[in-house]
Amino acid sequence: MNGNKNIADPDYVCPEQDCTFHWRNQDGYFQLNDGKLHYAPDAHRFLRPALVREHGYLYIASVEGSPQRRTWRCAVKDCPNTVIDEV
Repeated sequence: MNGNKNIADPDYVCPEQDCTFHWRNQDGYFQLNDGKLHYAPDAHRFLRPALVREHGYLYIASVEGSPQRRTWRCAVKDCPNTVIDEV
């Protein structure tokens, strides 16, 4: 974790209503509640190794449809890798 508390500059913000999950490559998943960062103790369940090892982990960019389709994206800038799976 890099200690970057600039919540105005996340790499990803969950677009769903009432969803508080955010993602930053340096910090991973976190939640923003009442203006404070919180790290869920079970956030590891949202981690998926990137297709290129040096890129760390993919993050969930969207969840859509029924059955639900999750789109995972690479967290490295300009990385085109995505993975789609059904839940």
